[in-house]
Amino acid sequence: MQEAAVLTVLPMILGSLTGIFISRGLMRAVNYFAADVSGRREAVFHYHPAVLAVTMVSAVVTVLFSAWIPAGKMSRMTPLEAIRNAGSVPLMKKKHSRMLSRLFGMEGELAGNALRAQKKSMRISSISLFLSFLGFAVMLMFTTLSSISTRYTYFERYQDAWDIMITLKDTEIADFHLTEELEKVSGIQDVAVYQKAEAVTVLPEELQSRELAGLGGLEDVAGIPRGEGGFLVEVPMVILDDTSFLNFCSQSGIAPSLDGAVVLNQIWDSTNSNFRYKKYVPFVKDKGTAVMALSKASGPDGGQGKNGQSSQAVEIPILSYTEKVPRLREEYQNYALVHFIPLTMWKSISGKLGGGEPDSYIRIFSSEKTRLSHLDSLERRLVQLIGNEYAVESENRVRASCLDPRVFWEEAPVLPILIFAAAIVLFVALAYYIGGRRLLRCDLGEVLRDDALV
Repeated sequence: MQEAAVLTVLPMILGSLTGIFISRGLMRAVNYFAADVSGRREAVFHYHPAVLAVTMVSAVVTVLFSAWIPAGKMSRMTPLEAIRNAGSVPLMKKKHSRMLSRLFGMEGELAGNALRAQKKSMRISSISLFLSFLGFAVMLMFTTLSSISTRYTYFERYQDAWDIMITLKDTEIADFHLTEELEKVSGIQDVAVYQKAEAVTVLPEELQSRELAGLGGLEDVAGIPRGEGGFLVEVPMVILDDTSFLNFCSQSGIAPSLDGAVVLNQIWDSTNSNFRYKKYVPFVKDKGTAVMALSKASGPDGGQGKNGQSSQAVEIPILSYTEKVPRLREEYQNYALVHFIPLTMWKSISGKLGGGEPDSYIRIFSSEKTRLSHLDSLERRLVQLIGNEYAVESENRVRASCLDPRVFWEEAPVLPILIFAAAIVLFVALAYYIGGRRLLRCDLGEVLRDDALV
């Protein structure tokens, strides 16, 4: 017991201190290399003394317990048994191995018999190697499945935002005329047709909310430089069909109207929250402005007017500022003034703002949200109805959450697992090679006199 304590105290202290300094160095390296990543918070190294105390106590208890078992066995042995080594495990019956004899001679046979005599140790080593390999493989498989699941089923916050999604390829929302037909299809609870577009606006500094100004303003929070007249802010636009826009206004407590836009009044507080658990503050003051001047993100010639805004601006009446969003499978930008615009208004301003993105989207809620057969049947009917006139792509939420095994096998981490397995085999073979060389250099007489060499 005293020998175990003397041999382990110094390694425990040095190992713990080395681990602490390495962790601290790695944390500093991560902060150094990720210094230019926008929106990240600096990683802070903190190691509580209580953790060190628990680590040391656990190590001491483990060492003492490991030393106490063999010490207890030896204390029960008589001196004569200890001298005769009566407590040792006798060698099993020797087996003649022709392969070992041909490859390594008598020394190889002796080594083989020694290994067979230590089957228990070999079994423990094999199980340890197997478990380490299994743990590594399971970890890689889990990472791969998580990545595929995130890509196919999207984020958890979007699970209740759609049942069926249809993409209208190269079709503007103004050119789609089957909305009323879709609403009449049995099994559909709600339909929303929308398109996305981009614009910019110059936001005067005095319109920033008190909360945003308290964080340092747009310069500190979003890195947007102050220009002449204010800040050039991106304005993503979501153009909704008229019925969906009016429903959104009613659900948000806004007087329904097709003569203006609804602005999402929030900006990510990147100072006091991280990208996984975002907190938001108001973008503009409560009352804001009744009219927002929007213009193309870039002019047709690639040039822009003052403050980066094109010379031809469009004034958009603002119906209200809100923190609610329509139920769409969309993620909105962190530092932008998102506008929700009805189709009727979009038709009158789209020419001045350069139009929208090439594709439009149809979000559908089904009356049967969990039955795969119902969603599959409804999806086929919708594709048949719309596909006769438009090029479409479709997916449903339940089908998207069911992973096709072929997708997994295409992305399975086979190569890293094979490399790890090869590394284990290589290091084990290296250990046996070193031991074998030592054994083959031994004199046969010495081996026969002292079997501890094998």
